[in-house]
Amino acid sequence: MEIKEGILFKRASIDQKRYFKNMNLLKRRLCFLAYKDDKIIGTIEFRIHNRVNATIEHINISWEKREYHLELMEGFIQEFLWWNEYINKIYIKTSIMKKITLDEQDIYIAGFRKEKLYIYSNPNPSEIFKIKLAEVCPSQLTVEKNKLNQLSEWVKSSEDIICTFIKINGKSVCIDGHTRLVYSFLNNFKFIYGIYSKDCDNSDLYEETLRWCKEDGILTVEDLLSNIVDKEEHHKRWISRCSNYLNSV
Repeated sequence: MEIKEGILFKRASIDQKRYFKNMNLLKRRLCFLAYKDDKIIGTIEFRIHNRVNATIEHINISWEKREYHLELMEGFIQEFLWWNEYINKIYIKTSIMKKITLDEQDIYIAGFRKEKLYIYSNPNPSEIFKIKLAEVCPSQLTVEKNKLNQLSEWVKSSEDIICTFIKINGKSVCIDGHTRLVYSFLNNFKFIYGIYSKDCDNSDLYEETLRWCKEDGILTVEDLLSNIVDKEEHHKRWISRCSNYLNSV
């Protein structure tokens, strides 16, 4: 996502661990970076509680334009909610908010309210539903082995598995969370949890990737077991292919 001043937000990967304090949150893909002209100007770490609420654990903004720090935090929150649409409320400690701004009027205008903590409410959270793993339709050709191994460090049950879906021709198509799907199958989870994306603007891409999956015989989560690969192979067979498709349309 991008806001004014050309700021770009991205979800962090494990190879960017030097920028973050909590490795568990990083492994759970709950850490984000903000870039300006390819330079990192901010980082943030979220923690999810009870699947519906979250807290900001750490935030660090090095951008010299302090008047935009609150807007930068808003951008982080919107990026986090894009990946975790089911979150209802985000709680921010007063000590963290004071690092961003002391102007209560600006904080209120930005959508925060103050009780014991500052609270940001998601105006339109997605509803979590339960789905049989056997009914999930994958839309990805490969799964990265290292990411699969990392899940064992924090996934304890199917309650920890929430994937993002869209409907295509009546099927529940997974568009984010394929590594979690494979982990669920390997650990004999019969059910997982999901949300239907409210903000999917790449339906043509997923229709195309479904066609690729059909050509390669990837019709169920179990079919992905033969396509657990290393990072380089995953990039070659999946990431690059998607990038090439998007560049061609």
